[in-house]
Amino acid sequence: MNTLSVLEATNAPSRPTTFDLQISDPVSILNEVARRYVSTERVLMEYVDNALDDAEKLYRANGEAYPYEIRIDIILDRHNRCMTVRDNCRGMLRETLERIVVKVGESPKRGITWVNGQFGFGVHAFRAGAEAIEFRTKSADGNMLKMRLQRQQHRNIQRPWVINESFPSTTGTGTEVIIGQFEEDWFEEVTAQSIKQEVECHFDKK
Repeated sequence: MNTLSVLEATNAPSRPTTFDLQISDPVSILNEVARRYVSTERVLMEYVDNALDDAEKLYRANGEAYPYEIRIDIILDRHNRCMTVRDNCRGMLRETLERIVVKVGESPKRGITWVNGQFGFGVHAFRAGAEAIEFRTKSADGNMLKMRLQRQQHRNIQRPWVINESFPSTTGTGTEVIIGQFEEDWFEEVTAQSIKQEVECHFDKK
């Protein structure tokens, strides 16, 4: 004869308690997620998307018209195996720059249908194939700031600091993202044409 018993724990709490997720090695998790990026061009598109999202915010804030000619420049430095994405949009204040780097998964874009990035991870895409990322940004109401993050870094990140330089854009505002040094095999086949094709393919899918 088989017997099935159902027992009730007598020491169960009277109401549900809570616990928090703990990530013991966030760098390894971020680097592993970054592996979904299969090419340097695909990594680059994350930062192009961010520039385009900022341009769209300018457009909407100005009565659905751009207040000036928007420029997004992509600079390929083959000698140093670096890529730069530079825009002439609004730039970022210190708290915004810190938040997008540190608050992974808490993107303020989430739920907004007309922006490209919504999950707050794209800023860490550089981890797929590059050693570091550097941000330079200048808003109309703030100083020009600089911040640098290494691939293996998640503690003791230096907060953005002021640099006494003019931002290199037509408006004097905007954001510049410098990604590098890329690993050699991530940079062997990158060309201006391959970047152009990735941009076109990216928006054909939308």
